[in-house]
Amino acid sequence: MLKSFLSAGLSCGHPLFIATQKCSPQNLAKELMPPVEDSAPDHTKSRHSETNDELKIAWRYQNTPQMDSTCNSYSSSSYNQVYDLSQTVSEETLAKADIHYFPESVDKNQFTYEELYSAISNLISDRHHVDRPTLKTVLRIGIQGIGTELWSGNIVLFLYKLSNLIRNSYACVFITLATSCMEPEIVSRCEHLSDLALRLDTLSSGDRDHYLNEYHGLFHIGKQCSLNSLGVHIPDSNDWGFRLKRRRFIIEKLHLPPELQDSKQREQDDSVPSISCGTGSKRSSALDF
Repeated sequence: MLKSFLSAGLSCGHPLFIATQKCSPQNLAKELMPPVEDSAPDHTKSRHSETNDELKIAWRYQNTPQMDSTCNSYSSSSYNQVYDLSQTVSEETLAKADIHYFPESVDKNQFTYEELYSAISNLISDRHHVDRPTLKTVLRIGIQGIGTELWSGNIVLFLYKLSNLIRNSYACVFITLATSCMEPEIVSRCEHLSDLALRLDTLSSGDRDHYLNEYHGLFHIGKQCSLNSLGVHIPDSNDWGFRLKRRRFIIEKLHLPPELQDSKQREQDDSVPSISCGTGSKRSSALDF
C-alpha cells in the first residue's frame, strides 16, 4: 500500500519524500510501479458481463439486486488508477521525478525521529508551506517501518509534531508501523494522532474458513478521517478482505457465500433423526419407542 501511495504521486507528478531504514530509500523508489493503461481490472469486467446475462437457473432471483464485493474505486475517472505489481518504473522516470530521500547516505546504524522531523520540516518550510508556497503541488511523504529498534526517540512526540506541521502545508503522509515491535498502548496513541488508521491481518492456511480461501488476509479500518466535516463517513460494510495476485492488490467486501446443496451445514440439517412411534419403522434414535 505504501508503494501504491508513492506510485500514485509519481504518476501525477507530485514531489516525493521517502524515508526508510529497512533498505536503502533509493532501492525502495526503484520498486515503485507504473500505472496500468486500462484501470478496470479483469475480474470487474467479467462480473459486469455476467450481470447483463439472463439468469436461467435461478430465475426467481433475476429481479433482486446483485452483490458487488469490490469497493467502488474503479471508476471512469482518470484519478483512480491501478498499478501493475509485476513491473517497476524505468530509471528515466525516476531521474525526472522530484524525489527526496532520508537518510541520504547510510553513515550510521540508527537515526532519531528528531532527525527525520528536521528533514521533513526543512523541506516543507522551503517549498510547501501554506504561507509561502514555492510549489503548490502536494508533497507525498512515505515513511516505512517506524517503531523498530532502527529508530530512536519518542515516536508519539514525533507524530504529534508532524501532525501539526502537516496541517499548515501542502503535504500528506503515509506511515507504516511495526506494531509487533511496539506496546499496545503506544500503538493506540499513534492511531489517535493519525487521521486515518488501517490494519492488515494476514491469514494462514489453517486460519482460513471455507469462505476465506481466496483471500490472503483481512482489511480493517480502525479510524476514519473527519477533517472539515460534521461527521465521519460510515461505509456500508466493515468487513473487508484483501488478496494479492501476480499483478494487482485487490480489496473486496466480505460476505457469506450461498448455502449450496452439498455443503456441510446442509448435510448436518439432513441428518437430524426423526421421532417416530410406529412399530414398522427402524429404530435410528434413542428417542424412538
